[in-house]
Amino acid sequence: MKTIDQLIDQTIADKTQRELVLGYLRYEELRRFSVAAYQCLTDRNLRGENFDEMVTNELLKRENP
Repeated sequence: MKTIDQLIDQTIADKTQRELVLGYLRYEELRRFSVAAYQCLTDRNLRGENFDEMVTNELLKRENP
């Protein structure tokens, strides 16, 4: 079984800095969501919308009021 440090090292080796930062920003945005807001996103995703794009759009709305 891999350790968390091994997973971190592997991810750093496999991803660009930009990809890592984008993933981090999306993750932090999702942490702010209520259960109801998250459910809304997952419902939209199940209807065919791209989940990552929706999260990015929500992040940009919050950062650019």
